[in-house]
Order: sequence, then structure tokens, then C-alpha cells
Amino acid sequence: MGAAARALVLLALLGAAFALGVAPYIGPEPRTALARDLYAYFFPRFVHVGRTVVGGELPLWNPWELCGVPFLASGQTGALNPLVALVFALFPPGPALALHLTLHFFLCGALAYSLARALGLGSAGASVAAVVWTFSPALTHSVYHPNRIAGLVWIPVVFWLGLRASERGGGRWAALLAVALALEMCGGYPEFALDTALLLGLALVAGLGMPTGWDARRVRRGLAWLGVAGVLGIMVAGLQVLPTLEMVGESAREVTAARALVSPGARALPTLFGLRPDLGLLYLSMIPAFYVGAAPLVLAIVGAVLGPRGVRLPFVAGTIACILGVVAFDWLRLLPFYRATRFSLPWALILPFFPAMLAGAGLEALAARSGGTSRAPAAALLVIALALVLLFGNATSRIFAVLAVVAAAFVVGRAARVGLAAGALVLLTVGELIVASPFRVAGDPFPPLSHTATTQALLQAVRTESAPVRFLGPREAIRGVAMLEQVDAVTGLEESAMPRRMRRIVSHFGMHVGLPEMPIHLEAIVRSKPLLDLLGVAYVTGPPRWADALERAGLTPLRPPTDAADGLWHNPTAAPRSFLVRRVRVVADADAAFAAVSAPAFRPLDEAIVEAALDADLGGGPILGGESARVVRRTPTQVVVAVQASSPALLVVTEAHYPGWKALVGDTAAPLLRVDFAFRGVVVPPGPHEVTFEYAPGSVAWGAALSAVGLVLATALWLLAPRARPA
Repeated sequence: MGAAARALVLLALLGAAFALGVAPYIGPEPRTALARDLYAYFFPRFVHVGRTVVGGELPLWNPWELCGVPFLASGQTGALNPLVALVFALFPPGPALALHLTLHFFLCGALAYSLARALGLGSAGASVAAVVWTFSPALTHSVYHPNRIAGLVWIPVVFWLGLRASERGGGRWAALLAVALALEMCGGYPEFALDTALLLGLALVAGLGMPTGWDARRVRRGLAWLGVAGVLGIMVAGLQVLPTLEMVGESAREVTAARALVSPGARALPTLFGLRPDLGLLYLSMIPAFYVGAAPLVLAIVGAVLGPRGVRLPFVAGTIACILGVVAFDWLRLLPFYRATRFSLPWALILPFFPAMLAGAGLEALAARSGGTSRAPAAALLVIALALVLLFGNATSRIFAVLAVVAAAFVVGRAARVGLAAGALVLLTVGELIVASPFRVAGDPFPPLSHTATTQALLQAVRTESAPVRFLGPREAIRGVAMLEQVDAVTGLEESAMPRRMRRIVSHFGMHVGLPEMPIHLEAIVRSKPLLDLLGVAYVTGPPRWADALERAGLTPLRPPTDAADGLWHNPTAAPRSFLVRRVRVVADADAAFAAVSAPAFRPLDEAIVEAALDADLGGGPILGGESARVVRRTPTQVVVAVQASSPALLVVTEAHYPGWKALVGDTAAPLLRVDFAFRGVVVPPGPHEVTFEYAPGSVAWGAALSAVGLVLATALWLLAPRARPA
């Protein structure tokens, strides 16, 4: 393949990367469950990362959703992904997302091409490997979940650095490998880094990059440096790892992990041979399980048998390991780390990387046997591959398998140049993706989405309030309005990072973010109206069927709903963000506290529910007219309340109680209490005071220190290790 052909492949990769990243979003309205995560979660959070980077801050806390949730600790926000920070800091939100997706798809192809070349494949085989990996259904079906792609993009780098460390034994490569693993951990799916490291270790044992035979010394060397890099990688990613571990301990993660497993087991095996709409790995067949395309599959079968030894055995082993990770996921969950997961998803997403390299090796193997007496094994393998797809595939995969075998047969018969055949196989790979992609019929608009008239009225009402208030809106939740507009919502798409007590409140009211609509429990709104008031929900938007229940609960319509537009209601009894009480009721535990705050007779402005007796005697009297508690300053990590009290009182702030928040009354530290099941409280003495709540978690401080030490050690290893030497 000449320079001109390589340039065309490069341009094709870049153009296709843009098409894959942007073209799926062409519809007028969001209407698929695929789009929910992008609109409600990733896009708003990426925009927030860009804003905080411009402001010179670290995004630690999200105050706009769910009464406050950890941001950095979530792990999926992209807070420490340098590509997210750079792109969204430099460009407006919409173009930034388009560039972000395009850049990641392009990097997937470019890095895979570089690895294939390092493994000894020619430019034609490396081009095929790059295209197969970049355009695999597992990656292209993840455009709605860009953090998957942000983690997967580093896999070729990890394998390339592991290969170099095993070849030459230099600590310099281990230092770079540690940084690559840390980048993968911070990409949004920390599990990818663990799975990739395990698969790299397996590949090293299987002889990664050993063309002539298995070398025990080289294997030991590679595994040793992989171990060093793994430890250093965890240290470098400490700023992400430690807050995430804290979040797992405090969040509703165990609720998610306890759900029924979402894994098809052995039923997924037929997806090796065709993209099946009746069997996906997760939800609505969003993830196509094992399928990589008919042309890649045909070439991969050839590469698995006839490819170079240093490619064939390691990547066959990786393919089998990923398949077992899905099929035998019930057994994998017996291990401590995987016990906290529900999905075999990461293994299916990583899988295409291995057939992609085998496909490139397969093309090279066919070219090496063209025109000679060794053509028979290659021809036999093509026939076997075609038979398997014809037997177990679907109509689309069968057609493309026949076309792929025809193109490959020309290589064996020397009727075409390898570069031309590679181009044909690339076209077949991308062509099948276009024909089979679910996004052809599931077009969603590209964010940011325009606001409806109801949303505009809601924003105007919220911003005219003299004190912070919250809203409940299903359409606004899907569109990420709270974070994008920096207004407070009681909902949010935080299935894993949501504090467990807040999750109980969300489940009680049915305020989960979903399409086609929020599964709201209208009778719970009526029955537990005092809890809705405590949450500070001053405005609600919703469809016509909500009207009767909301108005029975005492909300007044501001904008009547229609069949075409949501309505807007005002809640005149919504509690302020901060207030004083003196009557305190002590209950036994969290269950009793929830029962108290969700009861119809609860009066949040008159009494507070606590789970341990207070040290101070508040007297139990009423709050007098001249006493007050008013929020005077608020940032994502700080809330300042001006308090005027005539005698000791309990200040209640209806923002989530979470580790890392501290309270100061004036300049004096004060015990932070859990009040009213899920919120913050502090006892204040008589007189005027400023009470400051600050979020300064120890997990972030210790994580930053661990990252700094890891970077210092990695740098020292890079500088002090001997120069790479031949194996």
C-alpha cells in the first residue's frame, strides 16, 4: 500500500469517524432509550467539566441534581479525562461533543493501526485491523455513551507498551504503561483498565509479539513490568480511585448490583455470526454482544489459524477470554471486584479488539500464500468461515460473508493487489455497519436540545425566585436542563452514584429518569406531599395525566398541559432551602426516619427527624418572627447561610448529607448532623451567625497525594531506568 493509498485510508477514517459520531443524531425529538444517557447524563456533565476547567477548579460536587451528588467520584463524568477537559473548555458545547466523538473514533483507528504495525503486520493488514476495531458494532453502537469509547481508545496503547516492555525489559515502557492504564481508569469505565490489564497478561503468557517461539524469560519480564505498571497506574489514578471507592460505600450501588443480572450467557453465542435484533447484551439490544461483521469474521478465522504466531495465539486467547467473560459471567461475579457489577458488558465491548487484529493478520496470511502451493489451507479456511456464517448467521451477514470471501479469494488467487483487496474488505466492513446499524431508523437530535415553551416558562419562574428552589420535570430531566442551565432539580440520572437515602426518596415518588416517560407515582405525591415540600420542589412540569393528582396535592397550574405540551404547576408550600426548628423527634434508625418524613402528617418546618439524640437542649419551642436562616452564598462546593436565632436552634439545609461535607459556625467547626433522613443539619447558638458548609472530602485530598506520588515514581522510573535494550 503506497503513500497515496495510506493517505486515502487516513482521510476515510477521519470522515467516517465524524459520520459515526454525529450522523446518528438526525431526528427532531429524543425518542429512544439509547439517547437518554447522552442527553441526561454525559453531555451536561462534559459541559460542566469544561466550565470548571475554564474557571481553574476541579469539579467535585453536582449541586443541581438530586439535592446534591458527588461529581468527580462518580467515575463516569469524565472529570479527569484530559480530552474531555480540553475539548469542552475550548469549544462551545455542541461542536465540542461532535469534535469529542470524532477525535475518539479517529484515535481508535490510528492507535490500532500503530499497534498492528508494531506486531509486524503490513500496512494493508494494519489498515484492516484499524477499520475493524474502529467500526465494530460494539463501538459504533456506543455513541450515546461516549465514556465507553473514551476508555476503549487506550487499549491498543496498553498492548503496545506491554509488548515493548516484554521485548526490551525497560522500566521506561512500564512508566508509560502505568500512565496509559491510569488514563483508561479515568476515561469513565474504570473496569476497562482492570480487564485490559488481565487480557494483556494473558496475551503475554500466550506469546505476544514472539514470532519464532515461546520465550519464558520474556514472558516473566513482561508480567513483572505489567505488575509494576498496574500498581503505579492505580497510584497515578488515585484522584479518581479513592473518591470512587468512597462513593461505592455511600451510594446505592449495592441496589444496582443486587438486581437481576443482565447477561444472556450462552444464548449470546449465535451473535458471533450475525447482528441479531432479538438478542442484545443489554436493554434494547443496544450492545450487539459478539458480532464484529461478516468480512472481519472471515478474515479473523483465517488469521486465527494462519496468522503469525506472535499475533495468532495471543489474540485468539483474548477472544476466547472475552467470550467466556460474557458466557460465564455468573461465575466471574464470584470474584470480589466483579461482585459489585451486574453486566458482562465490558468484556463484550473489548472483544472486537482481538478479532480486529486477527482480521489484519488474516489478510496478511492470505497475501503470503497467494500464487503458491500453500493456497489450499487458506481456501479451505475461507470455505469453513463462509459455511459457519451461512449456517448460523442472518440474511445480512450471509450476503456480506459471500462478498468478503470473493474479495479474499482474489488475494489467494493473485487476481488483485493486496491493497485493492484490503480496500474492498474495508468497504464491506463499513457497508455492513451502515446497513445493519439501528441508528438508521432511530435518529435522535444532536445536543444541545432546544427548550420547549414550558421549559422556558419554568426557567423564567425559577430564576425570578429570591431564594434557591427546585423543580420536578420529566422532559427537562431527559434533556439535562438542570446542569446545563445550572438550576436545581430533584431528579437526575445517577443510578450508581446516587446516595442510597436519596435513591429511596426517588424510588418512593417514582422520579427515575426514563423514556418514553418518568414512571411517577402520583398517589405518592398526594400522600407524601410534606416530603415533596421538604425537598423544596416549587415547580413541576408534566403531561395532562399528572394534573388531577398534582392539583389534589395543592399545586396550582401556571400553564395548563395539552396533548402537545407539558403543563407547569407551582407548589406554594415548598420549604425554603434553609430553615430553623427547635422541635426534634428522635427515631431508632433510617427506616423509621423515612417512615416519619414520608408520612402525611409530617410538618418539616415545625419539627426535625434525627436518628440520635442531640447534645444540645433546644427547648422544643416555636421559631419566632425575627429569627431566620437565609442562603447568602452558594457554589458547587460551598453553602453559606446567614442565621439569626434568639436561642439555640437546629439549622436544617435540604441538601444531601454526604461524607466530606463540613460545617463551620462562624470560624468554629461544628458537628454536621443527618437530619430528616437525608439532609444536613447543625446546631446554632443564639445570635447572628454565618454558617458555612464546605465540601472538602479526605478521599480527594488523599487521592491527589497518591496521584502525585504515582506521577513522581513513574517519572523517576522513566528517567532512571536504563535505555531499552534488544531482547
